Amino acid sequence: MSPSWDLFIILFFAVCVGYGLLLGKSRVSGILLSSYVGLAVASETGDILVNSVRNLASFSEKLAATSSFTLKTLIFAFIIVFLTLKNENVQTSSSDRGMISTLFSGAYGFLSGGLILTSIGMFMTDVEKASIYNQSSLAQRIMDLRFWWLLLPILAIIVAGFIRDRKSVK
Repeated sequence: MSPSWDLFIILFFAVCVGYGLLLGKSRVSGILLSSYVGLAVASETGDILVNSVRNLASFSEKLAATSSFTLKTLIFAFIIVFLTLKNENVQTSSSDRGMISTLFSGAYGFLSGGLILTSIGMFMTDVEKASIYNQSSLAQRIMDLRFWWLLLPILAIIVAGFIRDRKSVK
């Protein structure tokens, strides 16, 4: 029996939550913001780059067969990794400790998982999505909630900012 898409999705979310708890709120919020940048850049430049690669690589069948999905996903992943590594000097503050901060770290990890999965899903063609949806109702439900995966991380960062500001006033 091979692993299902549902299992992969659940494990991906578990890893993201665990990673969020390990990194702390400040660093995982940086990953969230890097994900938004990666999504914007990959969405806007992916097709342009695919056409350029195909024009330049007409001599190479393998390079010419590069799909828009593959290139967009690589751009997306590269930007997240690059910006995350460049921001590794982010210092965690004393506000990154405590129960509320831990809850936000886990929530940020969960939300970043949803944002990353739906972003990659956005790069797929309808045929690729249909193939996965036939194997996983969870994948379809996650993609159906794409609007919320885009909005909730921003709202969580705003709410965390208000909570932090309210704590610092006391």
